[in-house]
Amino acid sequence: MPKLLTIILLLLGNACLTEKLYQELEPRTLPSQAPPSGLPSSSAELCGACHTEIYEEWKSSMMGQSFTDPVFQAEWHHMREFPWCLNCHAPLQNQQPMIVEGLSSLTPPTARGQTNPDFDPALQAEGVTCVVCHQSEAGLRAPHADTQAPHAVVYDPTLATSGSCEPCHQMNILPFTKVERPLTDSHNEWEEWKTLSGKSDDCLDCHMPAVTRPVVTGGIPRDGRKHTFGGAWDDAIVQSALAVGEPIRTTDGVEVELENLAGHRFPSGEPARIVWIRLHLLDETGNRVGGVENRIDRRVETPGARERYDTTLAPMERRIIRLTVDRDLASKADSAYLEVSFDRFGNLDTVLEELQGSELVQEIILAKRVVPW
Repeated sequence: MPKLLTIILLLLGNACLTEKLYQELEPRTLPSQAPPSGLPSSSAELCGACHTEIYEEWKSSMMGQSFTDPVFQAEWHHMREFPWCLNCHAPLQNQQPMIVEGLSSLTPPTARGQTNPDFDPALQAEGVTCVVCHQSEAGLRAPHADTQAPHAVVYDPTLATSGSCEPCHQMNILPFTKVERPLTDSHNEWEEWKTLSGKSDDCLDCHMPAVTRPVVTGGIPRDGRKHTFGGAWDDAIVQSALAVGEPIRTTDGVEVELENLAGHRFPSGEPARIVWIRLHLLDETGNRVGGVENRIDRRVETPGARERYDTTLAPMERRIIRLTVDRDLASKADSAYLEVSFDRFGNLDTVLEELQGSELVQEIILAKRVVPW
């Protein structure tokens, strides 16, 4: 009997743990709704018939590719296609094949539920489709109060604010994990940046730049925003986020100052991204004879989400990076240059293996500097 009681208590304890974890998971799946009044479906492709320019921007953005993106697909496959990932990458209930009711196990995390009779694979492929941000029970949310459209529209001034970004770009710390801050912490980082800088710029000011143009094809120009959603996969956005000073030769190597110009930590987002600082040493013929490197990133062990270290640049931080060079190696060099690059998912070993050889794994060069030698 004691052994049986122990087993029962363990089973009950596990059930309690899985239920607690499930209740802490955010964001939740967005409930399915009927297409807005006046429209036959909720498809972004349908929206594109009138909002053509906006649709084309969205389609080529990471919002439009949030589900089909090869990096997400590789990582999701590695996570056994855990349905919770879809709550950001395909958030609508009718974009998801399962109606999740809880977790059946923690290791690995496994969902339990029932087949979704309203699942729409074509809508799933649209990822963060238009209605994810614009849908409401009263009609499609719009940033203008005087909108006239052949479908139901409701004015919502909160649409063009960071509140629309927060659900997926700010996660909570899950129970049973050992991290110092959420795995995705960009919204809190932005709040910290506002406090430090005294500025009030919104997320959208960088990631959805203001633009004046017709909202619909043939319409009158109106104040609006680009739907390009530039971020970690936009080279120009990434390059604008970091200032690299001129390297200085020291007695035992080189030092260079980096300044975070982003409105949050850098790198930000999931802890897969790395800033590499590499010193390349060349001989008199220009051939590489060696080098040293340093890195700025956040390393979280999986499974279990255990924090190993976090060296990401805080908002508005300036940091001196020091690269120490062995004397024998330094004596072989006739010249040197410093290279700073951005690696989008260098900490995702399983993804790198699956996408080996793809252009996606190429690093972005943020700066090259000649080093006095």
